[in-house]
Amino acid sequence: MCPAKDQNPAPSPPTQRWIMQPSCIKFAFVLGLLCCVATAVHANGPVCGDGVVDAGEECDDGNNVDGDGCSAQCRNESACCWQCLTAENLTIASFCQNVLSAQACATFEFQIGCTGVSQPQTFTQGVTCANADCGHCGNGIVNEGEECDDSNRDGGDGCSALCLVEEGWSCTSESPSVCTLEGICCVLGELGDPFCTTPATASTCQSPSMFFDNQTECVCPADNRCCKATGDFTPLLGIDPLCCRAFGGINFLTPSGNAAGPCCIGGTDFAGTDSVCCEAQGGAFDFCPVTTGTPTPPASTSALPGYIIGGILLVVCCILSFMAFV
Repeated sequence: MCPAKDQNPAPSPPTQRWIMQPSCIKFAFVLGLLCCVATAVHANGPVCGDGVVDAGEECDDGNNVDGDGCSAQCRNESACCWQCLTAENLTIASFCQNVLSAQACATFEFQIGCTGVSQPQTFTQGVTCANADCGHCGNGIVNEGEECDDSNRDGGDGCSALCLVEEGWSCTSESPSVCTLEGICCVLGELGDPFCTTPATASTCQSPSMFFDNQTECVCPADNRCCKATGDFTPLLGIDPLCCRAFGGINFLTPSGNAAGPCCIGGTDFAGTDSVCCEAQGGAFDFCPVTTGTPTPPASTSALPGYIIGGILLVVCCILSFMAFV
């Protein structure tokens, strides 16, 4: 016989069920959405400007702005410095712009806000404008981009307010720079002939027989004549006009009719003299006049023998008349 069924079986324990609250459902949804977005973004590469330095980025400052040290492409920038004269009282102003390379600095449009010629740019790798010293002209040290630095920002002394060598000057490369004025030196030769030498400076052309001028070079055209102040009156050819005048000579370009010829000064003829040189010395551009014929003796000298003879005859007549009465 089969066992009889229990007419009153014991009840089974209840099954447990988890019920998620609505707030938890929202949080999970947002979290999952963010994970999906992050996964999709990183699947397309790093994002410049998100504040995270990803692979391939040199920096990331959380923005996409150039000129703040980290470029819009998340590359490190460096300082590009320049100086120039501003319109207000022609004062010195220093400028700086963060750029990516030395080439970018060399081609940067740096004359914004400047008048005249700007100083060449200087590029400092790894230093941004926040830490760069762009105002170095006038500190007595010849920095990169400077041709000279004489410890001041005054123009007219050979080294300009932009630390550039001024025209007609030469400056040493030492720190601080020493600048000297260049020009020509007029030298009076042993025969009184002025001649010109270059290059020269005021310090090397100081003796009484020298004259310094800051013209750039000697100019001695072949048809240029110089009448010397002393000596003969033959003009010198090919002499620098300034050097001629420096020692009292008369300089001129020989015009038509002033060919060399005789010059009469004080009754003496000087041959080969130019008319201008002759007249400059108070002479006449011609031969001295020559007298011809036998000179006439003075009247007093020719009449003297007649007076003596007449006197003798008068005395003789007086003696004879006296003897006749006796």
